[in-house]
Amino acid sequence: MSEETETPQELEVGVGDKKLKLRGSDLLTSVIGMIVCSGLVLLGYVLLDHKTDAKDQGSAFVSVVREMNATAKESLTAQRVMNCLISTEQKDRPSQLAMCERLAK
Repeated sequence: MSEETETPQELEVGVGDKKLKLRGSDLLTSVIGMIVCSGLVLLGYVLLDHKTDAKDQGSAFVSVVREMNATAKESLTAQRVMNCLISTEQKDRPSQLAMCERLAK
């Protein structure tokens, strides 16, 4: 009978001119460690990218709110002018327009 010896699983990793041989439980530990390390690097990148996107989105939101505020002020001024003109006689409205615009501000 021929004798069969079990050879443990072996992995040889070459980076540049360096070579690393991993066997048995070292192999499993190293592979799991590489996967965890890669996951942590990916998580860090995603969080950093999210932080930048959130900052850009926040500044865009602030500019939209400012624009809405300016539009609301203009609308209120126009409404005040209209109310002032409605309260005057129809024949006096063209002459009262400048006064109503001053009062509306």
